[in-house]
Amino acid sequence: MKRILIAFLIILCLLLCSCAKTPTLSGNISETAEVSLRDETYSVRIESVDDGSVIITMLSPKNISGISYHYQEDQLTVEYEKLRCITDIAYLPQGAVPCALYEAVTAIPEAQYQSSQDGEDVFSCADGRFSVKAKDGKISEICDTKYGYVFSFYQSG
Repeated sequence: MKRILIAFLIILCLLLCSCAKTPTLSGNISETAEVSLRDETYSVRIESVDDGSVIITMLSPKNISGISYHYQEDQLTVEYEKLRCITDIAYLPQGAVPCALYEAVTAIPEAQYQSSQDGEDVFSCADGRFSVKAKDGKISEICDTKYGYVFSFYQSG
């Protein structure tokens, strides 16, 4: 009887351990990221919320610092100081850094957990276009396989 009880407890432990919770990502982001493209490194601030709106503000280089892209549904508002352009979301070229980042951020809520590597969880979204790395639920990197961008997130301030 004692052996049966011990065997039952071992099987129960194994079953419970195999049912560990799969990591997930939140669609809400308020982070700073860097991306290198050709010979230039861009620094951007990303803010997104559950209603689907995303604000991307260019922080550097200096010649584009302060330009803000506000995506809301199919509308895009581009602002710089007192200038404002409200247009359709298709206004910017698809390969532009803000467009690629917007597409990545809006795909994150559907990200599927793939594996863990070097202490980080790896997710895939948008049919494999984006690979997302996160540690403790905080995004550390988004790779865009379509345009070759790697967005590296870091803690600001």
